Parts: sequence; C-alpha cells; structure tokens
Amino acid sequence: MNIKKYTSLLLISCALLLIQSCKCDDPSDPSCPNFDPCLCVNEDFANFKMEERIMMFGRGEYVETVNTVEGNTIYFSILDENVDSVHWKIGTDPKIREGNNIDLFFDSPFGDIEIRCISYKKSVASCLGENAIIDTNYKTLHVHHWWDVPYLGDYQGSSNAEPGIIFNTTIDTMSYWDGFGFANQRTPITYLENFPNNYQMPIPPDGLNIPNRSSTRFLYNGFILAGAADLGSAIAIYHLNSKNINIEYEFLVDNKWEVFNYTGQQIN
Repeated sequence: MNIKKYTSLLLISCALLLIQSCKCDDPSDPSCPNFDPCLCVNEDFANFKMEERIMMFGRGEYVETVNTVEGNTIYFSILDENVDSVHWKIGTDPKIREGNNIDLFFDSPFGDIEIRCISYKKSVASCLGENAIIDTNYKTLHVHHWWDVPYLGDYQGSSNAEPGIIFNTTIDTMSYWDGFGFANQRTPITYLENFPNNYQMPIPPDGLNIPNRSSTRFLYNGFILAGAADLGSAIAIYHLNSKNINIEYEFLVDNKWEVFNYTGQQIN
C-alpha cells in the first residue's frame, strides 16, 4: 500500500513539474527561462486619440472622433502612458505644446488640420536602438461649421417617460438674433419637435430680446442644450456608425426637475 501511495505521489509530482515546465515556455512571461525582454517592446508609442467632451453636470461622455465643429474643445491623449515626454504640433501653428494630455479650443478654423504627436521613450533603446527613442504619429482633425453635423433629421424612438410609445421626432438647427448681451450676434440653437413630454425647443421670434431662451453647444457627435428657465437641459450623444441618438433631458414634474432618456433611430 505504501508503495502504491509513493508511486501515486511520484506521478502527481511529475505531472505538476510537466505542467509547470509547459507553463514556463512563454517568452513574454518574466518567470520563464526563455523570457525575451524585447518581445513586448512597442515601437509605435506616439499613437494618440482625439475626443469631444459631451458632458454637463457630470452627465454625458467623452467620444473619440476625427471630426469637430467650430467653437469646440478637443482633448488629445497619448495612449502609452509610460513615455518620457510628448510634444504636439497643431496644423501650421509654430507653437509646440507639451504633455501627455492636452486640450485645445478651436475657435473658427475650418477644414483639415494635421495633428502631429512626437513622443520620446528612452527605455526602448536597449531593444530597438538609439534611433528608435523618438516616434511620430500623424492624424487629421476635420473642423466643420456648427450647422454641419450628422444628427440633423428625422427619428423614430421612444422614452422611458412613456414606455411602449413610438415618437416620430425631428432634430433641426437654426440661429436667431439674440439681442441680449450679444451685440450683432446670432445665437445657434437646436430645434426639437415632437419629443416625449412635449419637450421641444420652440422657434423664437427673430430680432427680439428674449431672456431665458435656451442656446445650444454644438459638437460633431452630439449637442448640449441649456440656459432656459422654461426648458430643462439636454445632453445628446449621436453614434455615427449606427445613426442612433441617445438624449438625456430634464422635464419639470411636480415642480421638480427629473431626468428622462430618449433613444431614437435616424430614418433620414
């Protein structure tokens, strides 16, 4: 019996050693004898992303994009956070900006703007050579006019305010003469029609001084509606690939603002 037990233990030990040896045949695993420290060294360490911040009052999200509109801020972030330093060159601007993460306000430029990211990482020299410690990545940011956005049109959707009911809604845009604190300036707004709870942006009379009238912050991938005493705020996120829009909007219920959600599919 003891011999059988001893044999069983020996077989188990051999099996464990065999499993351990198989497990340790990974050149990317530092605990393995054949570990290759250069295997996972990435020479493309200047890659970055561009994002629109569609947020208000802690709601909304960052949306990765290659498009934006005038009067908007874009956030640039390096993907490899272990780089030593980063330099940014924006279009024809001679100024060089530094930092792993920067944000830029694009007031009125239109067209295609080249974004150049130059990243430095000394640790790759031991594997890739001294010439590889600098990497450069290029991307193009397309800046549009505020009305040149993809989410204008007709939708079919529903709201958690009235479940099961389909609404044929419209999102349009216009501008009107503000006349209140903005000399010789027209204010852009989003015109919403036939939304749940009768939530809609009415067309304001042009040329009149109208206080407490909502204005819109247009972004390429959505918009933020705010500023009116008689209409709650709204945050819209548009998904370019699916042509689907999600809108969180406030509505006054029993003298209290409540947040509702509308989801719609663009039909034209």
